[in-house]
Amino acid sequence: MKNSGTQWFGVAALIASAIAPITSSAGGFEASFTPEFTWYAAETGNQETDYSSNSSAALTAGGSWGSSHHIIDIELFGRQDEQDPNRSHADVREALLTLVASNFELQAGIGRVFWGVTEAAHVVDVINQDDYVENVDGEDKLGQPMVALKWYSPIGDFSAYALPRFRERTFASETGRPQLPLDVHEEDAQFESADGNKNTDYAFRWKGYIGSLDFGLSWFNGTARDPRLVPCYRSGTTRANADGSSSDTPNCDLNSGIPNPPPGLFVLLNDTLALFGLAQNSQQQATQIEQEIISEISLVPHYDLMEQLGLDLQYTVGGTALKLEAVRRTQLEQDFWIGDIGLEHTISGIFRSDIDASLVVEYLYDERGEDERFISVFDDDVFVGSRIGVNNAADTQFLGGVIIDRNHGSRLYSLEASSRLNDSMLLSLETRFVSNAGEDDPIKFSENEDTVRVQLNCYF
Repeated sequence: MKNSGTQWFGVAALIASAIAPITSSAGGFEASFTPEFTWYAAETGNQETDYSSNSSAALTAGGSWGSSHHIIDIELFGRQDEQDPNRSHADVREALLTLVASNFELQAGIGRVFWGVTEAAHVVDVINQDDYVENVDGEDKLGQPMVALKWYSPIGDFSAYALPRFRERTFASETGRPQLPLDVHEEDAQFESADGNKNTDYAFRWKGYIGSLDFGLSWFNGTARDPRLVPCYRSGTTRANADGSSSDTPNCDLNSGIPNPPPGLFVLLNDTLALFGLAQNSQQQATQIEQEIISEISLVPHYDLMEQLGLDLQYTVGGTALKLEAVRRTQLEQDFWIGDIGLEHTISGIFRSDIDASLVVEYLYDERGEDERFISVFDDDVFVGSRIGVNNAADTQFLGGVIIDRNHGSRLYSLEASSRLNDSMLLSLETRFVSNAGEDDPIKFSENEDTVRVQLNCYF
């Protein structure tokens, strides 16, 4: 989020002051303080990030106030991280005014919208940007400026959105984790839209049901939330203008920065001088040039325009829910199918106890995996997991599983658990680790980023 928390808190304060005069009805205020400890199973090989643990703390505050004609939702978030300055950030998750008239709602401000039904991935969920420094699982979202009109009708709920400003994704800094093979130079972010991050996006969704079938049809046109990370000579380096452009912009033509090999006669003369200690030999010079080239390369986020048609379905029969999320996306003048299909079967009262357990099986497909311009982690994968609810006074819950890559054999294991210590404290555990990572699998960069994270949520 590029340390823009102060700006967004200012926006929230302005909205709050503007709507305060009309907030006369009763409301509620809630806050939570969450210290967090993360343990890393392996070092990265980078001196800047070789540490075995990290501590941070988050503060969330907000509330909801309303009457029969208006609702006001505000949620502010901030985190202070011990190691990563990019993870020390603030965000307005929500600062939303909703005006209610009969079966219509008009919303304006900053909000979060979730679409989807599957567990392993949410391919139809496109409104909000991932808060990637908060967690890489895509569950945490940045607040999105929006204007929305909703109509609740007998044939379903219709929602139309205008999204007037794009939020860029923030990645871990050089001292943060997880680490990518190259650092991400967010300052050089490239946009296909001529309006950059000021491009206005549009979205529409129809949500309804027919008997036991719940469905959602959606459409989105605007800037893709997930950037393509392209290796480039970052701006300000000696090779940034090797293609003839300005050094103030990144140069993503890596071949332009590689010098032509010297003539054979020059190599022979140079190596002869090296024998007498008067010069570096050709191999040493080539190694030095290679190191200089690598030192000037970073990953540059490219945000493409896209149009997406989406469908999400859930059909429930007894204790089994059949689920589907599928989209047809047009990006870089190419059409792609992306989907997640599966089922969740729940058994209640296992062994005559109060415990409920669910088996979750899903198949993930992403046609972009066949296009070298994209990095698709889950392009042909199977997820197998289980959800367990103990149904005790502490509301203890577990969710665990593994994603298996059918092409490379890679495995991504995850486990989430939570339990209440009392009415105002919730202890949660999250662990994620990779095994058997294939050499050509994009997930291989995460094999040194196995983590165990513990959070204590204190509500007041």
